[in-house]
Amino acid sequence: MTSQQRYDKIFIGIEELYLKKFRIAHQFMVDAFISDLKQYGLQRAQSNLTVLLINDKIIPALTGIYKRAGLEGARWTLNELRAKHMRPVMKKAGAGFGRNEEWIRQVLKYLEFNILDLAQRITDTMREDILRIISEGIDQGWGIEKMVAQMRSADLPLRRARTIARTEVVRAANVGHAEGAKTFPFEVNKRWSAASDHRTRHSHRKINNIMIDEVDRFKVPVYKGDKPNGQVDNMLHPGDPDGSAANVINCRCRIIHEPKRDGKGQLIRRTTSPATVIPMRQTPNQIPGIGIAARKTLTDNITVDV
Repeated sequence: MTSQQRYDKIFIGIEELYLKKFRIAHQFMVDAFISDLKQYGLQRAQSNLTVLLINDKIIPALTGIYKRAGLEGARWTLNELRAKHMRPVMKKAGAGFGRNEEWIRQVLKYLEFNILDLAQRITDTMREDILRIISEGIDQGWGIEKMVAQMRSADLPLRRARTIARTEVVRAANVGHAEGAKTFPFEVNKRWSAASDHRTRHSHRKINNIMIDEVDRFKVPVYKGDKPNGQVDNMLHPGDPDGSAANVINCRCRIIHEPKRDGKGQLIRRTTSPATVIPMRQTPNQIPGIGIAARKTLTDNITVDV
């Protein structure tokens, strides 16, 4: 088994593990909407769906993904750097060089600042799935039973859950890659590595193998169809929530770190720790309307046993 095959096996396995949890979260919204639709009618059901801020079932699923994919990503990158680049300098670097656990805290810090923003985006997407069918039903003159049958037959939860699980696993893994690289004792750059098949989007083919400093941002073109629209996403890594949906949803890319070398070809030892770049999001207490259960879930799950 190649290194890439081992990598894919780890993260596809995590995706499959959390696929069920996101499917349950989506089915929860579909079932709640159908119940309101039958009991109160279309207008009330739409109103209840619109005011839903956070689907509380999403919070534990996201937390679990970061615990697994984020930490696996950090371990993978640190091991990859050490295996490829430290053996020739082990005597100088110190054979007892051990793993620094700081990346564990940083992955969870990133999660703490971003989880509610991500949960809101996922909730909005699930809501849009339901409203899209309702809009079609109104245009086509469907009755309530036809709308309900369409929502159930379309298997929305499974399709949407797979998209969400894949997107979030890639995001969490790349956060982990960045944090793992920070504990490598030498300065590094990062390279965008795109999946090499027919499904790879145009923008990621353009950015593939571009190398920048580990704290800089990739300038990723935004495409509409097969043509660039003139806009650029400034992204720290694949899956960066600062990127547009066109560059984030269903992305399979990763960052690979490579050590910097001086004029003699020697690795450059770090003199300071690399900057930690974490987009500041609202904390749980700043989000109006989020349920107490969701806040407690976040607080209870933000620690990891290693």
